[in-house]
Amino acid sequence: MKDLNRLAIVSVDKLKDCSEPFAKELLTLWHNRKLRGEAIIYEKSDRILGFILLEHKEGEIVNRGLYVRENFRGYGIGQSMLTYLHKTYCKSHMIWTNITKGSEGIYHKFNYRVLGERKEFGQFIAYYPESKITESKIQQLKNKVDGE
Repeated sequence: MKDLNRLAIVSVDKLKDCSEPFAKELLTLWHNRKLRGEAIIYEKSDRILGFILLEHKEGEIVNRGLYVRENFRGYGIGQSMLTYLHKTYCKSHMIWTNITKGSEGIYHKFNYRVLGERKEFGQFIAYYPESKITESKIQQLKNKVDGE
């Protein structure tokens, strides 16, 4: 039987069995903040190898964390999930994220536009330029950078 790879949008609850520390940290932050949304998952033979947590806001999709299992990094899983995110939402929503230091490379490959650094969090706020962008949304994100 052939191993099947699958990208899908699922409930965040489907990720409850992820046991690696960084995955657990992302999910704990998600639940502690009482965020609402869903996840894009990358599965191979019913095993979740990666996910992106997506928070839905009015006219926006916020990438709240991209995770790929450590021993599967470097195989294009993160790129596949971001491509799926962009194809699914970019015509109807503005897509943005907080980029954690050290993960800038993958977002650079997709031409994300950095609006500034949130030094107290060690993150950059960036948006996907091919998504549905408005000047008011850009200004709201800039205000986050400025701490307003």
